[in-house]
Formats: sequence, structure tokens, C-alpha cells
Amino acid sequence: MEAIAGLSLAANILQVIDFTATVLSTGNQIRQSGSTVQNSELERVVEDFTALNERITSWARPNPASSGPLAQDSQVR
Repeated sequence: MEAIAGLSLAANILQVIDFTATVLSTGNQIRQSGSTVQNSELERVVEDFTALNERITSWARPNPASSGPLAQDSQVR
């Protein structure tokens, strides 16, 4: 039984060390570049989707004044 308790304690210590290393690494990324790598990648994805959305909107609805459903002759089949 003591061996299992020792193993459990060692696993808990390693978990705390891993968590601390992750927190310090993330803090270092933020200090060096102003944001984490994940945030930078997500910002790029959002920019790409925004640009694609604008292209699709301008293609599907060339007249920005129209906000209702497209007329039958304006619909793409």
C-alpha cells in the first residue's frame, strides 16, 4: 500500500511541475510577442474568414442597399 501512495505522490508532484512549466512558457510567449501562438493563429483564421465572407457577400449581393431576399432573377441556380 505504501508503494501506491509513493507513486501517487510522485505523479502529483510531476503534474504540478508540468503545470508550472506550461504557465511559465505561456507567460514567456506573452512577454516576448504580446500574445500566445494560439491567439496569433486564431487571429489569422478570423482575418481569413472575414475576407472570405466579404468576398462571398459582394459576389452574392452586389448591391449593398438590398437587405431582403434576392429577387428570383438575381438568384444563382
